[in-house]
Amino acid sequence: MYGTHEISREMERLNRLFEQEWRSSKTMVADLLGENNARLDGTRCTLLNSMNELLHLVQQSHHAPMSQHKQAVKRVLMDHDFVAFQTGDIHGRFDEQNTSRIDQLSSELVELLEKVRQKAISTGNWSDRLNPLEFFG
Repeated sequence: MYGTHEISREMERLNRLFEQEWRSSKTMVADLLGENNARLDGTRCTLLNSMNELLHLVQQSHHAPMSQHKQAVKRVLMDHDFVAFQTGDIHGRFDEQNTSRIDQLSSELVELLEKVRQKAISTGNWSDRLNPLEFFG
């Protein structure tokens, strides 16, 4: 069983890989997370609140391409968007506009997270114990 320290160390590596990827991209993700974006609009709030869960998704399903998890990525974003709206972190948004931004954001995130997954595999960050297919033989 993994200890908490080991898991957090692996998540830190994934977070660093993700940061490298979004900084080098010309995407909505880069626009929302960049230093020049001090405003906390609804989509940025949703993205920030979703990141830990999205990186856990990469970690838990590293044996499958992220393209197979498009719906899961979108669902995470939509869930966090709904919670932020219900708790008042997002004040009066246009649902249709935000839905299209969530669609675009989820598509970009799938691509970025796939690059993170590939880099993590190539640098040997994964343990067989994390892959249920290998664990159960």
